[in-house]
Amino acid sequence: MQLTWFEDLVRAAGPQVATLLALIAANTLLGIAVAIKQRKFEWSQVANFYLDDVLPKLLGYLAIRLVVAFADLSFLPPDLASLVEGGFLGAAWLAIVVSLGGSILASIGALGIGLVAKVPGVKAPDPS
Repeated sequence: MQLTWFEDLVRAAGPQVATLLALIAANTLLGIAVAIKQRKFEWSQVANFYLDDVLPKLLGYLAIRLVVAFADLSFLPPDLASLVEGGFLGAAWLAIVVSLGGSILASIGALGIGLVAKVPGVKAPDPS
């Protein structure tokens, strides 16, 4: 299976954005699977999920990318300026990845796969 559109996206937006989009897609599909299993699936809840959870994370990350891109760090030595830029972007990206990863693990547990029970500190949502 060829995913040339995904490769184009990685080249255009960078691997961090592509990773976020892939995790969002996985989180969405697993969330839908959990809702179907619990017989609570509604399309409106998918829209609410994107409005309440996905969109703020993506917009926040893109806003940080813009701030870093246009920030005037000329008062810092070049090596330190690139470290500050990378640190802000890396921290924002990692926070979103951890959040999505936790949600993905919780959904896997809610599907009864049992992986979540092996991850310390992560509880699966109540399947009822």
